Amino acid sequence: QNLSTSTTLSKLLQTHNAQKRPIGAVCAAPSLVLAPIGLLPPCGGSTCYPQYSLRSKLLKPVNYSVVVQDHVITSQGPGTSLLFALQLGEVLYGKKKADCVAKKMLVLRQEAVLVEAPRPPSPPSASSSENKEAAKMK
Repeated sequence: QNLSTSTTLSKLLQTHNAQKRPIGAVCAAPSLVLAPIGLLPPCGGSTCYPQYSLRSKLLKPVNYSVVVQDHVITSQGPGTSLLFALQLGEVLYGKKKADCVAKKMLVLRQEAVLVEAPRPPSPPSASSSENKEAAKMK
C-alpha cells in the first residue's frame, strides 16, 4: 500500500503510460496503484486480487488470472504470478521465447485474456436520400 502514495512511482508510471510502454500490476496493485492515477483502460476489464474491497475500485473487473489490455497487464495474485511473469516475457521478448521458458520450467502456459478497448462509434453517414439531394444541387 505504500506504493500507492509514492509520487515518484506515480510519475514513472504516467511517463511509461504516455509512451505506451508495458505496465504490469499484480494482486492489489491494479486497484491501489494503477486505478487511482487513471492508468487502467477506461473500458474496464482489468483484474486484481479477488477481494471485494479491491475489485470495487476497478471498472468492470474480470475474473481471469492474467489480462492484457493494450500495454497494461494485470494479474490476480501470488498464485498467478508465474503466468503473469510469462506474459510479461511474451510482451517484452515474444511468444516463442515465453513459450520456450515455460516449457523449460515445466509450466503449462495458459493464454492471457486480451481485452480490447471499445472503438469509438463511427460518425453517422448521411442517408441515401440526403446524398441524392446533395447530388441534385450540384
